[in-house]
Amino acid sequence: MNNPELMIVLSIGLVLMCVPISLQMKRYGIIAWKSIVVSIVLVLVGMYGSRLWYFVENFTFRGRSFYGAIFVAPLVFIPVAKILRIPYGDIMDMVAPAGCLTLAMVKIQCLRDGCCTGMPMYIDENHVYVKFPSQIVEMVAFLVISIVLFIISLRPTARKKVFLWFLVLYGGSRFILDFFRAHDEPYLLGLSAGSFWSVIACVIGVLGLVLGKRFIYKKNNNMNYN
Repeated sequence: MNNPELMIVLSIGLVLMCVPISLQMKRYGIIAWKSIVVSIVLVLVGMYGSRLWYFVENFTFRGRSFYGAIFVAPLVFIPVAKILRIPYGDIMDMVAPAGCLTLAMVKIQCLRDGCCTGMPMYIDENHVYVKFPSQIVEMVAFLVISIVLFIISLRPTARKKVFLWFLVLYGGSRFILDFFRAHDEPYLLGLSAGSFWSVIACVIGVLGLVLGKRFIYKKNNNMNYN
């Protein structure tokens, strides 16, 4: 991706991210100006985390893998939560919808650069391969997931679990949509890098939700016996 153009896309994403984050902070009783800080940190995580993860996959920094932003964010926001004095679970609730919104925005740049292309579907009358519109479909899918995550965050019972839902929903949709992309070389276990990390994201999300539910259930039962 061309860095200046990517910066424009991320800058637009930065402005858009402030909206859901500030709304969530207001609902959580957190000072609204902190939404700007969280948004800036999230953009930086997206820029440098994606570079780092591409290096993990290919041993070169000449590319981006946006799963880096997803897996690096939980680590980066541990000190950020302490500095801003926001509960870690709450700050991750805010990162999830906003981060997914940014991933949708990045697809505009993918469409512009012709990367992440879809698999050929058929040959038209001009003998040109018509490809699956993967960038557009993924952009719409991630926008929908971002909205769903924001709605989930409004439920008191879902508090501190939104990022786990993000891992499940994004990972699941990305895994399915990867089958409609132009075939990449297998990364691990016969899967492309995107499909492999999607499985990892889903597993982490599901385990977090299940274990968290069991912990709450066990805690409530112990309280009933006291």
